[in-house]
Amino acid sequence: MAAHQQLTSDWWNDHRHRFDLFVSPRVLAEAGSGDSAAAARRLVELEGIPILAFTPEARLLVTRFLGKGLIPDRSAEDASHVAIATVHGMDYLLTWNCHHRTPEQLMGN
Repeated sequence: MAAHQQLTSDWWNDHRHRFDLFVSPRVLAEAGSGDSAAAARRLVELEGIPILAFTPEARLLVTRFLGKGLIPDRSAEDASHVAIATVHGMDYLLTWNCHHRTPEQLMGN
């Protein structure tokens, strides 16, 4: 966990300027949860970053991701992150949550 936090901090400080950043309402909700002091710091860092809407198209895509088993039902919030990024044509989705499917499952094996 500490290593992930350090890598995130390093990326945020050293590399974010190379990208046009966007967040979603889901990101803001997650950033604002947990320890109140840490949440406040996270939200300050996100101020001024454009917010992508959770559109009806994104909601439909969440349903498809979950219905096809591409993202487990228990991870509906993660499906919403992927759907919002997809619908808005984002080139990258920055996340630490990469454990839902094995490579074999992704390849259909």
